[in-house]
Amino acid sequence: MKPMAYESNEKGNDSRLQDVLYLSFNFVSTIAVTFINKICFSKVDFGFPAALCNVHFVVTAFGVECLYRAGAFQRVQGNLKDPNFLIMCVLMGVVTPLNNTSLKLNSIGFYQVFKLMVTPGVVALEYLLDKKTVSRSRSVRLIAVFSFVLISSGASVSFSPYGAIVAGCWVPLASAYKVQWGRLKKMYACSTLGLMRAVLPYAIIVQAAISPLVDPPGLLEYEWTTEAIFWIGLSGIFAFLVNYSGFLVMGNIR
Repeated sequence: MKPMAYESNEKGNDSRLQDVLYLSFNFVSTIAVTFINKICFSKVDFGFPAALCNVHFVVTAFGVECLYRAGAFQRVQGNLKDPNFLIMCVLMGVVTPLNNTSLKLNSIGFYQVFKLMVTPGVVALEYLLDKKTVSRSRSVRLIAVFSFVLISSGASVSFSPYGAIVAGCWVPLASAYKVQWGRLKKMYACSTLGLMRAVLPYAIIVQAAISPLVDPPGLLEYEWTTEAIFWIGLSGIFAFLVNYSGFLVMGNIR
């Protein structure tokens, strides 16, 4: 038999390795989807951030449903009469279009800098609402990720006044979205994938409803070339990876 101290140390090493893998997964996925989305807005001229969000959520919902059918997680029954669940659906449907609009209007560098401000917002909200603090190990790992993102964003931090306003509105809403997700996951005592499957259909409806308010006219006249389908589809795939890996990070690293 292994000594208890050895077993405990072994479990601790496994947990730390898992944390690093989750963070690395999220980091690579986030950087990739940011550049792919920018290609969608510039190279193939798909200037419809809310519509792109709907593509993201539809692909993500399909991916999650496939995992559910494969028995990867148990079903979660969402209840729109529950204010916490309803708030989550609205936040999820509003935050992502604002995020993509910020990316469309600003440079990648400026977008990444503002995106980094979400985590301090999450920490502040969790402390105010739940008196929750961040462990030293988690702080060190998150700081490491922030450093990599800042380096990767390069020197370009150009922005438009309207883009800065959108980014400023997005940060507190994105922080509330992350906090509410964690609270709802704890409340329902469910898996990340289970909650995603319950929330996504309603979030897609919210996104579709606000799309005319966010996107410029012309979506129905857009020319769907092979190149456009490739980049928009690839954006959807990486959006699924970002959503999944991001919630793994928020839900498992302590």
